[in-house]
Amino acid sequence: MRVLTGKHGCGRLAKLLAINQRGPAGPPGPTGAAGSGGSYSAGTGLTLSGNTFGADFSELQARISGSGCASDQALQSVSQSGSPSCATLHAYAAPPGTAAVGLQNLTSVAVPAGTWIVLGQASANDGDTVEIDFTCELESRSTQFDEIYQSVAAGYNATLSPSGTTTTTGPSTVVTLLCTSSSSHTTIGSMSLIAIPAAALN
Repeated sequence: MRVLTGKHGCGRLAKLLAINQRGPAGPPGPTGAAGSGGSYSAGTGLTLSGNTFGADFSELQARISGSGCASDQALQSVSQSGSPSCATLHAYAAPPGTAAVGLQNLTSVAVPAGTWIVLGQASANDGDTVEIDFTCELESRSTQFDEIYQSVAAGYNATLSPSGTTTTTGPSTVVTLLCTSSSSHTTIGSMSLIAIPAAALN
């Protein structure tokens, strides 16, 4: 084989060859061996279509329906493992308080463990001839968590409405509305007390 340079052509005993030419495609080769990639599987609560995962709503619904929340509770959340958290909705109220003539009156209610928004209300009547100071406070296990003062003119009535939040830990904790005055010539009555679970408002 000889590489021509310049304008010299092939001799009488030589033949010109074309180079860098693509020949026709050859026949397909044999099929290769199967790959060794891993396989997919869906765990509990999931579905699998091809390589796409989704939520198994029938499984999730079954967990919610069987959550075990009491009749006065609402399902608040469900963990990734399906464990529910229940929120208490039941409110507790003290029976209507009767009027007391004198220096003090109270009403109370027992609540289970939890965080409570407590609303109290009492009427105060000044039967004295001078202005009288009234005080109403909310207590939990004898620990005060809200207090309100009001001076009432002689011969007049007023409504005192303390409110506050308390957290109880025992199975039954007494919450009390206690009202006092600075004179025995007064009437404290129409007392009411209600405890609402804070979780019910979230």
